[in-house]
Order: sequence, then C-alpha cells, then structure tokens
Amino acid sequence: MGSIQLLETILYDPKDGVFLRDYHCERMIESAKALAPFANDQEKFLSELIPTPSEISTKLDAAIANAGKNARQRLRVLLDFDGAITIQSSQLPRETDSFEDNHPTPKNNPFLLHKTTEREVYNEARKRNGAPQSNSEEPFDVILYNEDNEIMEATIANIAIEVPNPESGNLEWITPPVSS
Repeated sequence: MGSIQLLETILYDPKDGVFLRDYHCERMIESAKALAPFANDQEKFLSELIPTPSEISTKLDAAIANAGKNARQRLRVLLDFDGAITIQSSQLPRETDSFEDNHPTPKNNPFLLHKTTEREVYNEARKRNGAPQSNSEEPFDVILYNEDNEIMEATIANIAIEVPNPESGNLEWITPPVSS
C-alpha cells in the first residue's frame, strides 16, 4: 500500500483525559481490518500486525507524557500496514471558518470511509473551493457531502454534532456514520 497510513485524530485534555479513547482505538482497528486488502501481505497484517486497543492506548499515554500531561493536545495516531504506530502531538488548532463544498464527493471511496493519510479527495475539494493549502495559517475548511446530500466530513477537521440522546435526554456528540 505504499506510504498510506490509517489515521485517527484525538483530543487530550488534562481534566478529561483522552476524549473517547476506547472508541478511537476500536475505530482504528476496524479501519485496519477494512483496509487490509491494501496491505502487501493481507493475511499477515490481519493475523499479526493489527495492534490491540491496549497497545494503541499505551502508545497514547507515552505520547501524552512526552508532550506534557498539563497541556491540551491534538493527538494524530498513524498506523502503517507494517503494524507500526506513530503518535504525533501538537497544540490544538484555532477554530476555523468552514464552507460547504460546491460539488458532491462520491461516497464509495474507501479512503473516505476510513481515515488515512491519502489526501487527494480532500486537496481537490480545497482547490475547487479556493481554500488555502492545509499548512496555511489562514483558517478555512471545506465540508464534504455526498451524492445523497449527506454530510461526510471536512477536509481538515472532524464533523461532530451535539444532539440529545433519545433514551437519556443527555446531550452527546456524534459524527456521521460510515453506514449511511
């Protein structure tokens, strides 16, 4: 699969810890299983190289300790198809202005269903909408939607919507499901 890696971006807050730690670990593992056909040795990747939630969690804790437990952090977790986990920590980016893409994005692209470092679709949307390069200091993001007018995600940030839980009535954050 070359240099493409699976990707999870996670918030760490000193008061609250790693936001949705178990969810992010499980999602990375599920994405690894779904994209296993792109590995050089699919069978070996599935049987030996996909990390456990505990292994990912241990790496998260080490990265947080290394960057400093008292600072809010944006943790970028990368998993390559040789099973190596890399975690990059950075300051949280400032809030950005977001604009809806002017063209639908096909929803059957496996690199949109599972977060990876493959950026072609995102870069095309940014270019199409006149957004600066993702490494620019200008705050600007593009929200992607599919042929069914369903919000998919943004080119840089994650989409999260706060809604009431129908059972408890408590507010909770949700992201667009892969299944739609």
